[in-house]
Amino acid sequence: MLSYLVYTSKKSAHCDEEEVNKILESCQRNNKEITGVLLHSKDKFIQYIEGNYQEIKELYDKIKLDNRHEQVMTISMGQIKE
Repeated sequence: MLSYLVYTSKKSAHCDEEEVNKILESCQRNNKEITGVLLHSKDKFIQYIEGNYQEIKELYDKIKLDNRHEQVMTISMGQIKE
């Protein structure tokens, strides 16, 4: 079943625009079955992702270990019914 996840995190001090571009390139290359949007400001990320539950969970586990993110916090997660 199609699922979604919304999380927020604080950008680490070394996460500049080049690092954000690397994140986006990695997403496009590695997550063919997951869609979403990544928004960022000077010091924060918020991302909405959707896809197969297991794939989202595996991706989120990687994000939580990524040193470009700090204080990763789940905002919402669930199943998409329609």
